[in-house]
Order: sequence, then structure tokens, then C-alpha cells
Amino acid sequence: MLKALSISGIVVILDQITKNIVKHQMELGESFNVVASMVVLYYLYKYRDEGISVYLSLALIFGGAVGNLIDRILFSKVVDFIDVGISSYRWPVFNIADSAVSVGLIWFLIISWSFKEKEETIEESPDESVNDHLSA
Repeated sequence: MLKALSISGIVVILDQITKNIVKHQMELGESFNVVASMVVLYYLYKYRDEGISVYLSLALIFGGAVGNLIDRILFSKVVDFIDVGISSYRWPVFNIADSAVSVGLIWFLIISWSFKEKEETIEESPDESVNDHLSA
């Protein structure tokens, strides 16, 4: 669990450094709701032995949530400053914490779906030892 908290800490530090660089040059914006921070921390503990992919995805979500939570506590708003788009087509402005939450969540969903597919495949395939006993 210490590794996940270290990764989360790195996300928080990067997020706060970049926000401090730009917060005086840009307006404070809204971001993802971080109410689920404690739930993610619970899942970090619960899935601590599930493998590095699950752990890293949850660490990214937790680090991003804490980064935005710090902003909400200190500034009453989240500092968003990354503006991506082409011409008048713009993506909503975001920050490193938002990116960490998004990447971690997508990664976690992909991992979850792949585990579900593996479980379904195992359930659907007949056990050879059972078939051997039935035919004997």
C-alpha cells in the first residue's frame, strides 16, 4: 500500500506545483467532485494484493482526488489550466489531478472488464476432469 500512496503523493505534488505556477495567470475553475476519496482509499486497501495494474489505477484516482480536494479546501475552487482544442472546438479546461482521475478510472474499468471476461470464460469451459469421470 505504501507504493500506491507514494504514487498518489507524486500526483498530488505535481498537481499542486503546476497549479501554483498558473493560478495567478488563470481563473479558478470547477473540476471533478472528489467526495469519493475515502472510497478509493478503501479500495486501495481492499485490492492491495490484486496486482500492480489494479493498484496503480486506484493510486492515480486517489492522488488526483486528493489534489483537487486540497484546492477546494485552500481556494474553495479547483485550479484548472490545461486548455486543449482546435480552433473554436475546445475540451473542458482541466489539470493534472483531473487527468490522473480520468486515466486511473478508465484503466480500472478496462481491468475490471477483462477480469469479468476471464471469469466468464472459466465458468463456460467444462472441467476436463469432470468429463473424464462421466465418460468412464
